[in-house]
Amino acid sequence: MTTNCYIIGGTRVLTQCAAQLLDAGVRVEGVLSDDPAVVGWAGEHAVPVLDPHDDLAATLSERKFDYLFSMVNFRILTADVLDLPEVAAVNFHDGPLPRYSGSNVPAWALYEGATRHAATWHRMTEAVDAGSVLLERWFPVRDHSTALSLTYETAEAGIELFKDLVPHIVAGTLPDPVDTGDRERRFYRRSGRMASGGLIHAGTSAAEAARISKALDYGSFPNPLGVPTLVTEQGAVLTRQIRLTPRDEPRTDTVVQSVTTSALTLSAPDADLVLSDFAAVDGSALSGQAAAQRLGAIEGAPLPPVGEERLAAIAAAQKPLRVHEPWWSARLRELRPARLPVDDFSAGGAHYGRYELAFVPGSRGRRSVSSAPSSTSWPSARASGASTSPGRRRPPAYGPRRPTASPPRASPYGSTATAPVPCATSWTRPPPGTDTPPTSRSGSASRDVPWAPGSRRSPT
Repeated sequence: MTTNCYIIGGTRVLTQCAAQLLDAGVRVEGVLSDDPAVVGWAGEHAVPVLDPHDDLAATLSERKFDYLFSMVNFRILTADVLDLPEVAAVNFHDGPLPRYSGSNVPAWALYEGATRHAATWHRMTEAVDAGSVLLERWFPVRDHSTALSLTYETAEAGIELFKDLVPHIVAGTLPDPVDTGDRERRFYRRSGRMASGGLIHAGTSAAEAARISKALDYGSFPNPLGVPTLVTEQGAVLTRQIRLTPRDEPRTDTVVQSVTTSALTLSAPDADLVLSDFAAVDGSALSGQAAAQRLGAIEGAPLPPVGEERLAAIAAAQKPLRVHEPWWSARLRELRPARLPVDDFSAGGAHYGRYELAFVPGSRGRRSVSSAPSSTSWPSARASGASTSPGRRRPPAYGPRRPTASPPRASPYGSTATAPVPCATSWTRPPPGTDTPPTSRSGSASRDVPWAPGSRRSPT
């Protein structure tokens, strides 16, 4: 009888391993994934695509199957789902077990200075990454490995290792488990962060700063952990590139060796560090000089230290936020601009609002506020002798010119002081192609304004 299975997860680990299963004659009943690459592969191979966010127990209970494979799957499977396959539920893990259980383990291995790493296939149990190890493949960690490169290497090792598992799957069996009884178990939560979120300061050794940089380097791919941050008591800047340069002479403190347009060079007690690719905490790019200014770093002087209280406050502020970060990141990535039901955004379709204007009384030699009713039109205003100044070609930039008013009123600041007269005025735009001036809608009195017929600008 043909062996059958379901696969949940994503990335090329799933597509490459699923292809091996199909080539061996294993029937893939469906893939539960929303990864576009997996969906495309499934369409090419006539494999059904199921929603990984549905009720998995109900979906997988529709038919009997032998294996359930989890490959780069971030959803924790419950016991009722794990009990459904006839033979076993098997998971791919990108690190050696049980030493590196949990999430983002290639990054943690780099931060802790591991010299070798492993890809693992193991049985799934209700406890995460706690099932027996079926197959593992070890390889050395290269000196220049980053979180991205080590994750990729582990995935490639896992794909190759899966070839050793396929004959057992065809036969409906499992390989003998690897003895891991003498190994330490550690679990790294998805919300966990190394060095309090990647903080580097005057008390950080050059070796640790370099490990932080490697562990948080995901290149152009989504970064689940954060960016290294150089911190002093005065400020903080993000630095995406850190290079360690060995040095023979020992030091007792960290000194700012040089400040350039593109980089800062620090002489730590154990080695030199060249930091570059700076950004402010809001993401805006910074030059080396701008970063030094924010940090209070002066060339030739010790790097300003940061107090333990400040470091503890930064770490404490992150702790409640990290748990919900994946949820918020997903929501923010899904944000789309709201569609406005407006077809015309040109000036011709604009509307003018109501604004408060202050008229400061001036000399009697200037024109005064008219008391004509608000319905006064352009011809009637001219017939009544109202000062419309149709010959002026210069419209006001912020409202009507200051008119004259009654003699100065008494003021607590002096008998000759003048006081501004508030006036609420709004203007209507004249129809296009006409010489009709704007009319005032102040509610009680019309204010004459210097306006030229045919002028391109109108009061706003």
